[in-house]
Amino acid sequence: MTTTTPYFDTLMGHLNKQVSYTLTFIHILDQEQAGLLKMGMSILMQISKQKENGLRQMIYLDNQIQETAAAILGLDAERDKDAVIQLSDLIPCLHVAEAEQLEKIRQTLIRLRADIDRKSYINHSFTEDTLRYLGDAIALISTGLGTDPTYSSRGLMAKMDKAGRPSLLSREV
Repeated sequence: MTTTTPYFDTLMGHLNKQVSYTLTFIHILDQEQAGLLKMGMSILMQISKQKENGLRQMIYLDNQIQETAAAILGLDAERDKDAVIQLSDLIPCLHVAEAEQLEKIRQTLIRLRADIDRKSYINHSFTEDTLRYLGDAIALISTGLGTDPTYSSRGLMAKMDKAGRPSLLSREV
């Protein structure tokens, strides 16, 4: 009979859920990228809500993992709630087989979180570039209208020459 570190099974359950939630979040980011490419606003609004819910689940689970890690280390979770416990901090407290399991899932989470960062950066950059392009297009149109004296506060009269005829051609050749 092998003994396990108290709370280790609970921790692994939380970590496995976190892997599942993270994979789901990566899928949401892939859907977001497809929605951005299609410029599908209704899809993007739905995805925004899914992202918010996914982040809430992951944050809640992160808190559960922190509480369980504190219990493994023998810390008072309420008193030491500002301390952030890294998974690698637990390794000295675990049996060898448990430490190997923890390290394996820790590496998986590191890889998945890096994938989230990369996909989020790509989606954010695409959104920023699109907004910049639209802003430039609007500025070009509105600046063109704003500097055209035909559309000034004086109206069409600004385009008329002294004889009262519209002056459509510039005389500064």
